[in-house]
Amino acid sequence: MSASARILDQEFIKDLKNGMLKPYLKLVHNDDTLDLQIRANYINIYYRGGNLIRINRKRDVYHAHFDRNYLNKDESNVPKLPDRIQSTQDVQIWKECVPHLKYEMDLWFRKHRKDEREFQQVLVRENNFGRIANGTDYYICDIEYSGNAGRFDLVAIHRVKARELQPGQTDQHCQNT
Repeated sequence: MSASARILDQEFIKDLKNGMLKPYLKLVHNDDTLDLQIRANYINIYYRGGNLIRINRKRDVYHAHFDRNYLNKDESNVPKLPDRIQSTQDVQIWKECVPHLKYEMDLWFRKHRKDEREFQQVLVRENNFGRIANGTDYYICDIEYSGNAGRFDLVAIHRVKARELQPGQTDQHCQNT
């Protein structure tokens, strides 16, 4: 697997779909302000274009990270979060903290606007899952992709081609991203 490959190992996928990490997937499905993106054996959950939670796996242990630079240093009410996700209790602690983390990010974005990144996330949500989703020709499968061909804000596949794929089959372009 190359360093830029956007792929999760099978155990990570299993834990995300039906295991300990499933609450994060459910959280993203139920909150249209969040966007989950797959990276090189880790996931990012974005809020307003900023990285809300990064979850990676090292030696069969999941690690969660929130960029503390988003915190209002003087008045932050975010409790200490576990670095490792080893139990459903750890997952629950992170989930319960999401509203607090989003609030801190709202305060930070008020002073440090990132309009392009925020717009990318809105575009992905509306294009892929909004009311117009069934009428669009493309499915956006990645954001902020950087590889041998260059750097791209959005990567999409043509929906007609995507609909032709068999279950479990992936488009070669998105497989390489």
